[in-house]
Amino acid sequence: MPNTYIKYEEKELSIPLPAISLANLSVGQSGVVSFANIGISAGGVSSNPVNVKSAGTILIYNESGSGLLIKFQLSGSGFYLPAGAWQPIQIGAGETGYQWTIIYNLPSPPVTQLLTSYYYPGEPIPPQPTLGNSPIGIGGTVTTSSVQTLSNETNTVPTLVIDIGQVGNTQQIVINSDGSATWNVIQSGTPVLAFSIANNLTNPITLNKPALRFPVLQSTAGNNLGLLAGSISRMIVDGPFNIRLGGTTVNHSLGVIPDFIWCISDTGGIGTAAYYAVNFGTLSSTQATIYCSNDNGGSGTRTWIMSFKA
Repeated sequence: MPNTYIKYEEKELSIPLPAISLANLSVGQSGVVSFANIGISAGGVSSNPVNVKSAGTILIYNESGSGLLIKFQLSGSGFYLPAGAWQPIQIGAGETGYQWTIIYNLPSPPVTQLLTSYYYPGEPIPPQPTLGNSPIGIGGTVTTSSVQTLSNETNTVPTLVIDIGQVGNTQQIVINSDGSATWNVIQSGTPVLAFSIANNLTNPITLNKPALRFPVLQSTAGNNLGLLAGSISRMIVDGPFNIRLGGTTVNHSLGVIPDFIWCISDTGGIGTAAYYAVNFGTLSSTQATIYCSNDNGGSGTRTWIMSFKA
């Protein structure tokens, strides 16, 4: 009995597979792109034996802000596909699909699609578009000079230039093209203003008053606050303390022995001026003994102190 041969013609057209949306998915979530609708099904059963006995090629466009782990279902082989990357892959004969798993997410991507095109065995793969990898997560352009300086010029009105934030706390740090800015820090999940710069000459800089209780200068020699004459390496405001006529020992919080302590009284309803004296003989890196001329009936005068180290 003569041999019987069945001839299958090679296809010369590509097939776009269903698009996958990666919007609002978290790290670790996964899914499957099936090759069933191109004639390849699980177990090697196929409506087109060409696809079982030969290898085709898929072109994956990761048009999303998610980095992916791609793993083929039949062979178990795989590779990483970064956010915005495009990758042609020759698949094994009889391959039934691939699994994708999210390994990271970029913030606020403009598109969130995973696209796959299938090319039959022997079909030429067309050149990729000139766009190359998509600019996922970047709006507009970033201009650099010959010294790689970030540049944002030619704004005619105050324009947001830098915007830094995180989930639940947007615009923590903001810098505008006119020089105005705000800087917040997150404390226990809540943004707290550290300082702001306004576009006015009356009150251009605002410091958050509670921040004055922390060292605003703490640097090594040669990196101090430069003044017209001399320098200050450390400075801190602390208090209030109730300073007595007979002397009160307080923790000044400077961390080193101060060269100078400035006392500021809050007499409130007392209405009597006070002067102060500091016992420099017992002054230490943590404590100072201070005397006040107004004993305020034995309760002492409410006093703030500012300590300096040259």
